[in-house]
Amino acid sequence: MNRKGVTLVELIIVVAIVGVIATVTANIFIFGNKSFDRSQDISSQQMDTRLVIQAISKELRYAEDIRLLKDKDSIPQNSSIKDEDKYIYFDDISKKIMKKDGKNSAYEFLSGKQEFENIYFDIQNKGSRGDEKVILELFIKEQHKLSNSKVDDDDSDVKTTISLLNQKAVENEKTNHHVVKYTK
Repeated sequence: MNRKGVTLVELIIVVAIVGVIATVTANIFIFGNKSFDRSQDISSQQMDTRLVIQAISKELRYAEDIRLLKDKDSIPQNSSIKDEDKYIYFDDISKKIMKKDGKNSAYEFLSGKQEFENIYFDIQNKGSRGDEKVILELFIKEQHKLSNSKVDDDDSDVKTTISLLNQKAVENEKTNHHVVKYTK
């Protein structure tokens, strides 16, 4: 009985083995694709956050008369705002960083798709008497929009220090303010 060909059992075994190999290969490809997309999203969010930090630093580094306010409700109404006053604050409704110039309406500080969970400012003196520098600490908590994200909360916190070059010594105000008022 030396017949050429394959039996039905052999054919079923080969099809099952090929099916298992195809399923494993497809799962590896899908996992790799999802990981790549997730990494791209995180990278994009981090880049947006760095751009915001850079823009805020540029805006405040040479500012004069910086004051911190507790929250956006502390910003006076348009009629009592001076034209030279500027405000940068976190809007907890839109989850965006906003800017208000004088009596103009508030607008998004830096257009982008990035939303934040929170942002706050602290101001303090660093150094010894006579050689004091005023620094503004900026804390940003990113909001990750990734589904099933297992990003550690500590990984989404960003802290930066901005040296205020035109600011005189201040009383330390370390109370997590959400608004910075300044003039240029």
